[in-house]
Amino acid sequence: MQKEFPEIAILDIGYKSYNFEKELFEKNGYRLSIFMGGRDDTKAKIEFAKNAEGLLVRQTEIDSLFLQQVPKVRAIVRYGIG
Repeated sequence: MQKEFPEIAILDIGYKSYNFEKELFEKNGYRLSIFMGGRDDTKAKIEFAKNAEGLLVRQTEIDSLFLQQVPKVRAIVRYGIG
């Protein structure tokens, strides 16, 4: 039986590469998943992230309703400057 690794989900794409994140997370026992759906499709993002323990976002708004539907999430990181 294959071991299931905890998941980190990127919900907003926009960079040329996510190789750094992929290597970092895999080296530390996590699996990286990247949402390729619509930018404003909150329902699809919630479904995509339902098993994730961590989220990386750029513009996705994470509110209490979103968090109620992704109960495994323990950390949220926002890409940006500042």
